[in-house]
Amino acid sequence: MAVNTQVPVPRLLGNLIERGVAKKLYLVITLEKEVRLEALVDTGAYLTLMSSQLFNRLQTEAKRQNRTLKYQQCVLNVQSYSQNEVQLEQVAPIHLTIGPMSLVRPVYIAPVDTYPLLIGKDLLDRFEPLLDFKQLKIWAQVREPLPPQSPRSPETDCQATKVTENPTASRGNVSTQEQGSRSILCAFQLDKDFDSDGPQILAGLQLNDVTTTDLILALWADNSAISLTLFNALKSHTTNISFANKRTRFALNPGLSTLVTAKVICALNLNWNDRSLTHYFLVLPDLPHDVYIGADLLIRLKAHVDLLNGVIWAPMTSQASAVPVNPENLLSGQTIPEACTLISEQETVIPAYTKWVAVRLNLRCGQTLSHSLGFFQPSPECVELGLTLDATPLVEVTSRALYILFNNCMAMDVRVPKAYRLGWLVSYDFQDFELVLPVIGPLPVSMIPEGSSSHTVVTVPFKIITILSVVPVVKEQVCRTELTVDQHLAVYTVSSHPTCETDNATAPPTVHQTDDVKTGAPYPGFETQVQQILRDADALREDADRHKLRQVLYKYKDSFAKDSLDCGLMTCMWCESQRTQKLHPPLSSSTRFLSNRMNLCRTSSPRCLRRVSSVHVTAPTLPPSGLSSNQTASGGQPSTIGS
Repeated sequence: MAVNTQVPVPRLLGNLIERGVAKKLYLVITLEKEVRLEALVDTGAYLTLMSSQLFNRLQTEAKRQNRTLKYQQCVLNVQSYSQNEVQLEQVAPIHLTIGPMSLVRPVYIAPVDTYPLLIGKDLLDRFEPLLDFKQLKIWAQVREPLPPQSPRSPETDCQATKVTENPTASRGNVSTQEQGSRSILCAFQLDKDFDSDGPQILAGLQLNDVTTTDLILALWADNSAISLTLFNALKSHTTNISFANKRTRFALNPGLSTLVTAKVICALNLNWNDRSLTHYFLVLPDLPHDVYIGADLLIRLKAHVDLLNGVIWAPMTSQASAVPVNPENLLSGQTIPEACTLISEQETVIPAYTKWVAVRLNLRCGQTLSHSLGFFQPSPECVELGLTLDATPLVEVTSRALYILFNNCMAMDVRVPKAYRLGWLVSYDFQDFELVLPVIGPLPVSMIPEGSSSHTVVTVPFKIITILSVVPVVKEQVCRTELTVDQHLAVYTVSSHPTCETDNATAPPTVHQTDDVKTGAPYPGFETQVQQILRDADALREDADRHKLRQVLYKYKDSFAKDSLDCGLMTCMWCESQRTQKLHPPLSSSTRFLSNRMNLCRTSSPRCLRRVSSVHVTAPTLPPSGLSSNQTASGGQPSTIGS
């Protein structure tokens, strides 16, 4: 479930105006491209209403322009907040202009003249508006007005989704709303920090037909785990549980302050809100809760952990493929069947400043891959050694040994110890080519080690899975989260530094003056180009880096093209000659000198580049065979060389 759905940039519809003691909000609107007035914005009203007096005025303006504005008869009974029932009998299509957007909307004509025009929810919904009551502005979250909705009775649009403990079986064709509900794997407590036990999951889980509700979201953990008490209950209920005696470590919290040792690893059939698969769990004595859901299970379900809304999203269309239980996998500690560990076969030295050095790696003993192809993912230990890759290798697995080409770009040799973990091999049929768990919202502070990035951390204690914050925004910036029809998760946010239209949108942002950089724009529209380049540079996350890029652009501003005919620092070089195709005399010394100067200008640094004015040179040429010394190959016409 991708979260990179492009969201339209909000557009400013206008400023809200407060009137009266009650501070009612008004918005400037233009009717029929002629009449401009302030309309009352009433988010509690379902219909947009116009007074009969205002409609008569619009009819008069239309008649002056030789147009006819007609209404249609209707019968609609509405109830006001004063509990008085009013019957609307007329409706007319009115051309409305609000800020940069225009549309034609049926507007009901009210028999009372309390307000000339009242903007109701039916009109506001076509803009998906965002109302800023602090700054008194209203924004549209769509590029164009949405199509009109079919009439329906006024009712609330707030719908809640409840995740039940006993999910029903999936049906064939379901509506978009039902698909969105079923894409929510579970909810968890947002108020619970990750410092102690982790958030409590508010849903039930079936393990071998035994239901438990004592679940903890262990986002930091490499593996999922169950308590010894639950394991004994499962063995008494099911006799054919596959397990092996395997000692491994498990972190009860992200800070590694409490590490416990598991002595058993088992394979259990899991059913979680219509998701079914077989997964490996560590068995821990004295575990405070029945089940700890680790990152390994979440990536197999292709889940997104939404820390802003307190839910886990997992599309129904991306369930993990069935993998048979292999006892050797249990003994080797392979808890993710679609990924196995690669270790160096022997001690290897990679010389300094070398590329594409083949290193022989082996699958860890007992671990297997179900597919004949796999993607190599380097481990944190590989990165710490300083080894790099040109790309993500796709390797064919024909035996337990394979070769990976590494680069050493450092000034010293890299020594790879024997049996050293250099990475993992991720199966080709896995839903991703790397072990990454996406998180929506900022990562919990307790999960971020000192000196690490605030957007990326690794699971503990073995650093198998990368946890990546794909939408690192705070909860206050999110205005809506929805699941689209094509199963993409769209997160709508409000930026504290909007790039949308404002009253002074044409004014260029302030550029800091430096000693060696002149910030004056060389031509109109240059600042617009700079802003577009900064928006496209999405790899720069810090404001300081964006400021440095801005300084570079202004430093070499002379290299920008002013229009489509400007080639930047050098204009086109062309040569006209009347020679025939068979005659190719050598260039004279003066022509060669000018050509060399052109080449020097092209290869010089941007600081030294200068424009070369157009030069007309009459180049004397050597007489070819058959021509006298008084004739030239061009018939006496000068060769023109321009820059």
